[in-house]
Amino acid sequence: VDFEPKTNQIELIFQVSNFHHRRGGIWEVIRLGSEKDMRKAQERRLGFDLFLIGSIFLMALYHLGLFTFRKKDRSPLYFSIFCFLVGLRLITTGERYFVDLFPNTAWELMIKLEYLSFYLAVPAFILFMQSLFYLETSKRVSHFIAVLGCAFSCTVVFTPARVLSHTLQAYQIITLMAIIYGLYVPSIALIRKRDGAFVFLLGFIILALTAINDMLYAENVILTGYFAPFGLFIFIFCLAFIISLRFSKALTTSELQFKELKETYQAYRGEIIDRVHAEEALSESEKKYRNILNSMEDGYYEVDLSGNLTFINPAFCKHLGYSKKELVG
Repeated sequence: VDFEPKTNQIELIFQVSNFHHRRGGIWEVIRLGSEKDMRKAQERRLGFDLFLIGSIFLMALYHLGLFTFRKKDRSPLYFSIFCFLVGLRLITTGERYFVDLFPNTAWELMIKLEYLSFYLAVPAFILFMQSLFYLETSKRVSHFIAVLGCAFSCTVVFTPARVLSHTLQAYQIITLMAIIYGLYVPSIALIRKRDGAFVFLLGFIILALTAINDMLYAENVILTGYFAPFGLFIFIFCLAFIISLRFSKALTTSELQFKELKETYQAYRGEIIDRVHAEEALSESEKKYRNILNSMEDGYYEVDLSGNLTFINPAFCKHLGYSKKELVG
């Protein structure tokens, strides 16, 4: 709010009522200053948020494109969904840029989008982690967390804010369980020397610390500020690096297989050409052999193991006085 003091004393009166949310009163610290300094601080926060939002949405679109070209691997799909949800949370919290984009948005809808972006991001992340480290993850645990996330999300969709806001603390406990599980899986993968496990674990530790900080700050336990967007950006960058590494290795493997296939093809091609030449030489030799037998004056014949004639030359027929048809067999 912009105002100009008329005297050396200012009285600020805040009238607050709350009938629609579990928490009332003022959530943030009241800051006073010159208009220039306050707008600069707001623009700085908004600029940082927009930078994160743009980067995260670009990652989401890029990995969604990767999934459309290779649908067998679902890790880019889960990662894309996770990025979309994180981006949605960034524009519905903090400076709430969503309101600037859509000024007529109802407050109830804003709250639902804010909660949904959080409740759905947890199962999306767990499914993504399972697709990366499927040998180290438990399907029962992953599906259990996913079902809980969907159940809480349904509560958000079908109940008003005065009801759904009371589910946050319970879901924060589930999120802490997911964080512990998210630390356990890459740790096992790191011990087993899985590709990308170290980068995943490092990024997730940063995300976990910032997420715990934000949950404590939201409950007024500590007075630090929101750092989850920064942690999310680092973590998403680490995940993008892991996926890029996997695709790079897949491409390298494909190139090696193509090279081996080409070499095998060349070897088979040379062998086939040699075989064709040998067959042609054999056919030519047989043709010459038959011409010699058919043109000589001496009678010639071939028999099988039973003594039956299988081949005779014209001289043999001439000496016996029978046709070839009568003698063969």
